[in-house]
This record gives sequence, C-alpha cells and structure tokens, in this order.
Amino acid sequence: MNSLNSIVPNLFASTLQETLHDATVALMAGLAEPRFQADLSVGDEIDWSRHNKRTVQVLADPNADVTVQPIITTGEKLIININVHDAFDINQKEMVQVIVDPINNVMRESQIAYAERVDTDLLSEYANAGIVFDDGDLIGGTATNPVVLSAANVNQVFIQLRKKMKQNSMRMLDSRIIIDPAVLAAIMLDKSNFVGANVLGDSMVMSGQVGLYQGFRIWESNRLIVTGATTHILAYSMDRGSPVSFATQIFPTLEHTTSNMRTKFVGLWKSQLLYGIKTFVSGREMLVDVQLDLSGI
Repeated sequence: MNSLNSIVPNLFASTLQETLHDATVALMAGLAEPRFQADLSVGDEIDWSRHNKRTVQVLADPNADVTVQPIITTGEKLIININVHDAFDINQKEMVQVIVDPINNVMRESQIAYAERVDTDLLSEYANAGIVFDDGDLIGGTATNPVVLSAANVNQVFIQLRKKMKQNSMRMLDSRIIIDPAVLAAIMLDKSNFVGANVLGDSMVMSGQVGLYQGFRIWESNRLIVTGATTHILAYSMDRGSPVSFATQIFPTLEHTTSNMRTKFVGLWKSQLLYGIKTFVSGREMLVDVQLDLSGI
C-alpha cells in the first residue's frame, strides 16, 4: 500500500513563499514579493501611507530662512480579496491499487495551478505600470502602437527601452525584464549581445534567470498578458525593491475531510489560497509596460 504520510509537508509547506516561489516566475524574478506577510495577523487589508516626493532646496546664505516644504500624505491599500481553491474526491481502492500515489500526483498539479494563477494575476499588473514603452519610443515610430518586434530590430528595441527607463530616473543597477518565449528566441539569435545563464553560473540558473541582454536580467514566461495584437512585456528596476506587493492570508495547505466516508470509501481533499496584489505609486514609478507585436517572429 502506498504511503500518504509525507504528502502534506512535501507539497504544501507552512508558508506560501516556500511552496509557490519556485513555480511562480513573477516571484522568482523579483517582480513581486510578499513584503507584508508578517502584517496579516489581523484584518484583511493593509494601509500604506505614502508621502510626497522630497526635493532639496538651495540655501544661498547660511543665515537665511530655510524653505519649509509640507508633507503631503496619501493613503493606499492592499486588499486581500482574491480567493481560489482546488478540491477533489479519491476513493480508497484507487489509493491502494495505483502504483504511483494518485494524491501526490494530483496535488503536484494543483500546486502548479496555484502558481500559474498567481503568475497571471501578478503579470496583469502591467495595467498599473507608470511608464509605457511602445512604437512611438523608436525613431520614426508611431505612438500608441505596439512595437513590431523582429530578429533584426530586437537589439535596438532593448537599447531604446533602457534609454527610456534611464530618462525616467531609474538607476538601472538591477534592471530586469520578463519576456515571452518568442522574444527570447529573437534575443538568442543576437549571439554578440546575449549571454546565457549557463555561462553566468549555477546561482543564475537556479534563480530561473535565462540570461543577460543589453543590461537586463531576463526571465521567461508563457503567461504574459495579450490584448489584441499586443503582448505586454514587463520591465522594471529593482532600485527600490520589487515594484509589486503581494500578500496572503490563507495558505494552500492540503486538508483531508472524512465526513463522507461514513457511507462511501471516498475522501475529499481540498485546499485554498486567499491573497492580494497591489502596485503602489512608488512601484508604478519602477514598472514599464513594454507593448510588443510578436506576429512577425
């Protein structure tokens, strides 16, 4: 008989970060981080008081009066309001006769499904990016149209993207981008500028990073959001940490309910995840919605 003792600790640990991180590209790439995890002991929302941006003033005369700048506070909230779950029945006969533990297999698939859902929601934060990069940012391009990407222009596109981010006061010491597999294929053809993660060392490979290109650390995802002909690639700077905040209140811990086994040789296995996502103003300033048309590659 197959052993079920190790299923729960192996598949669903006590914290979401441990179980979802390795399967969620947006978390591995630092687009989002569970920075408020410790603040969720009570309540279902997090209030964030944001102060206005500070600038220093010239003091021409040491004896002159200082210029007093007011502190303006704006409130923002991260609300824990996304609730997803998975549940399945499995009978005792199947648990005994199947060579490969069916619960183990299904829950591994469930874990991947949770990660994919979180990834999709995090990558949807392109809509809250403070900066948009489109065809108008290229020489001779048309604003509001997506950039028609090709192997011939991919190098120039990344150079212009980096230029725009610098113009928007991003320091670019740790610039990252999550791209579509088609974009990665075009980049890899530019062998003079693309550096694969296998060249950079084991730590890069283990982080999920696929390489470096024009100063960007690159991650790959097939869950980027597509609207019409536009694929929304996410570029961001880690100068002030992750641009997106992510927090959970209920972790996806596997629970076995036996009430229906009074009349049936069947057990119900279920799990749920309750979480919230927020891109605060400070994060929007570090996040770029790169709008690409990938029909030509």
